[in-house]
Parts: sequence; structure tokens; C-alpha cells
Amino acid sequence: MDKEAFAEKAASKGDTRKWLELACCYFYEHSDILKILFRYRTDDDFVLFLNERFNEQYPNLINKGYFTDVDDNTMRLGTFYYAGGIYYILRQWITEPINKTPQEVAVLMYHFLNVD
Repeated sequence: MDKEAFAEKAASKGDTRKWLELACCYFYEHSDILKILFRYRTDDDFVLFLNERFNEQYPNLINKGYFTDVDDNTMRLGTFYYAGGIYYILRQWITEPINKTPQEVAVLMYHFLNVD
């Protein structure tokens, strides 16, 4: 099974930690490209991209009973909050001499997100 198929399967099963690990490995392997993107302040684009991905999944999550105790605007603000945090963790990890493996960064993000 290739990485993309594995990531899709992990995401469909709700295995957020494994999905984050695969994403961090991907980002680490493509760090040269990310460094260029980070240099040109792509934080707005990244946050908007993550917000779009969340908006695609939001109706399905509502139907499964998630997020029933908050309104849509609160969810939207929360999505921007987490997307910004993920962006800056990745940016610092990729551009600074931070000695952490992709797996360690994924665990860190997982704990910050406090999901599953």
C-alpha cells in the first residue's frame, strides 16, 4: 500500500496520530520545497488550505455527531486557530535547527490538538 492510500485509510478510520505522522514524514522529505514556501510567507495560504479541507469534512462530522455543542462560526475560528498552530510548528521545525523526528513532531501536534 502506498503512502497516499495508507494516509487516506488512516484518515477514514479517524487515526489522527498516524495521519499526522505520515504528513510530517512527507513534509520532512520535501523540506527543501517547504523552506522556499515558508520564505515567502505562505501562512495565509496554508491556513486557508486547511480550512477548505475542514469545510469539506465538516458536514460529515456533524452527521456523525461531532461538534454539536458549538455553532458554525466557532468551528470556523477553531479551524483557523489550529491551522495556524500547525503551520508555525512545521515552519519552525523545518527552518530552524530543531532536532525532532517526524514522528516526534506528529506526537507533539497530536497532543496540542488533543483529538480522537
